[in-house]
Amino acid sequence: MESGVCKLDPSHTATREIAIDTVNGHDWGKWEGTVTCTEAGEETGTCTHDNSHTTTRETAIDPTAHVWNDSYTTITPAAETTDGTEAITCKHNASHTTDARIVYATGTAGLAYELINSNTAYRVRKGTVETGTVHIPAYHRPNTNSEYLPVTEIGSASDAYSSDGAFSNTASITAVYIPASVTTIGSYAFQGCANLESVNFAEGSQLKTISDRAFQNTKLTSIEIPSTVTSVGQQAFSNWTSAQIINVRYAGQTEADSAWGANWRQLCSAIIKYWNGSSYQ
Repeated sequence: MESGVCKLDPSHTATREIAIDTVNGHDWGKWEGTVTCTEAGEETGTCTHDNSHTTTRETAIDPTAHVWNDSYTTITPAAETTDGTEAITCKHNASHTTDARIVYATGTAGLAYELINSNTAYRVRKGTVETGTVHIPAYHRPNTNSEYLPVTEIGSASDAYSSDGAFSNTASITAVYIPASVTTIGSYAFQGCANLESVNFAEGSQLKTISDRAFQNTKLTSIEIPSTVTSVGQQAFSNWTSAQIINVRYAGQTEADSAWGANWRQLCSAIIKYWNGSSYQ
């Protein structure tokens, strides 16, 4: 039914019946379909007047129509010295990712880790590592479902005997790389490492403590103690010879001994060089 209104007098009206318009009389409501972030699809519209009336239309790819997986997938694997990445991937297309995050460098395989400080950090020891270059990681997690925690100690200051040291008497390691996260090198940590040629501290080192006899009987040519160190234990470099050099970021022996006590250089014959503001002398 439709109504007509007279142009001369709007109070005059008339009505007439009209046939059903099966082509143009629909009101298509919500469209539903299967379009994804990867494939075009088809949507179906249902008429709000009669839900038995439906129609379809093609739809383009929707770049936002992702269905995300529940767990992280490795995108770039971490290696001994380089970080990787992991992310949540789309079920439709694994190249579509979200929430990317760092997978930290693993460090040398075989190192042993111990939770410390109320489970907020790790202490590291040699584990099964016996030879070559040792890379200690800045962060560690035991599995992909665990959170990363910083590695802050190499052995412990409470290690009482040479056999307790983190790497003590590991005669075939030749170099050690220590990350900025490490704050403590424990007692006897590298005691007796007869072929250790270099100890390398990362830029921005947070090292605070070098414990008793940490580098006793090592064959390092030289070592540069980070300026952040506030404590060096007794005989830390004992049995070093005049062919070895210790670079200290204090202006002189008086300043170093005042900070660390004189026992840090006990039984040490190494050449100790101090910082003059621009170089070690």
